[in-house]
Amino acid sequence: MAIIPAVGEWSVRLAGMEHTVKLLRHRLRISRVLLGIATLVLGMVLVPLPVPLGWLFLLLGMALITNEVIWLRRVVAWFRFKLPWADRLLRRFYPLSPVLVRDFIDATDPGAPGRSD
Repeated sequence: MAIIPAVGEWSVRLAGMEHTVKLLRHRLRISRVLLGIATLVLGMVLVPLPVPLGWLFLLLGMALITNEVIWLRRVVAWFRFKLPWADRLLRRFYPLSPVLVRDFIDATDPGAPGRSD
């Protein structure tokens, strides 16, 4: 009865953990998307208020979703290219935004160097 497992046992344990890690990453990704959708809905409800809190929740929800869904990031970049007023609005919110929203604004910048889409 050994306290320390043999080398072969470690490889079996690690192989089983690999599946668990993949499952946890998948669940985390789904939870981020669902949280982003809920934040988007909350932002849509708060937009009519006189304070720009609704817009901040919209940006936060989009930031959560676009971190996980690459094609949506490209769609947002395309809209920012086609609608310069929306691009200016996002740039106006940049200094007031949390880091997650700043990363979203940077990632969907249509004029960023090296962007091909």
